Amino acid sequence: MAHYFGDALSEIKKIKGKADGHLDFDTMPVFAKKMQEKAISKVIKNKDGKEEFISEIVMEEGRDLGAMISMLTVAVQQLLERIEILEKK
Repeated sequence: MAHYFGDALSEIKKIKGKADGHLDFDTMPVFAKKMQEKAISKVIKNKDGKEEFISEIVMEEGRDLGAMISMLTVAVQQLLERIEILEKK
């Protein structure tokens, strides 16, 4: 798993949700995106007119949960630094 370097808070702030409750992958940081395989199955009629079950693998954009954990860990560290600065005042 890669470790995130950068301003995690500003990257996380850009992440938006969609009306269906899912994340909007267009707003995800590049660090946390990955292409993943998805199996799609369907029934078609073959040349003899009989129904046939087929399955194919397609690639779709998804998220790398390990990368997200790394980014969230860095974000917590950044927040702790801010809290410590405020507590010293």
